[in-house]
Amino acid sequence: MKRIITIAALIALVLTLSLSADAQHRGRGFKGKGDKHRRMENFETLRKMKLIETLELTEEQADKFLPIFTSHRKKMREIRRERITLLDSLSHFLKQENVEKDIGRVFELLNHNEKKTDEEKFILANEISEILDVYQMGRFILFKERFEKDIIKKLFDYRKRGRTFPPNEDDGI
Repeated sequence: MKRIITIAALIALVLTLSLSADAQHRGRGFKGKGDKHRRMENFETLRKMKLIETLELTEEQADKFLPIFTSHRKKMREIRRERITLLDSLSHFLKQENVEKDIGRVFELLNHNEKKTDEEKFILANEISEILDVYQMGRFILFKERFEKDIIKKLFDYRKRGRTFPPNEDDGI
């Protein structure tokens, strides 16, 4: 467990230094094509660190759990991208006339996309239930529901106070 905490602390340090260097390099805010990918990776790293901490995973559990979770997140991103493309198509068709068949087909594809989402969630639950105990499963469900909302709220509150991102160490984020 100490090893996991040490690794998490090192990752947090690297993440903080990376954000600090970016801010010094560009001034305020995040701009640029490569930055979105880097921010996504940093956010996923933060998600995994908080997940390990929240679930109180042993080293052995973390070694089994994280690859499954990472694979799940990748599949869910792909399914989400498909959904966005379908919604864009729906928006396009709704601006036209006499395209009822096309709109109906998009509805079918959206329903199929939703089924894929549900199937992927079911697969994840089955796979991790072999690794986590019931308390960890409960904490995992709560984590999935609350993590992004909590982070967004903290960032919103942080900016509301008139500060820019990235925060200083004494800002409490």
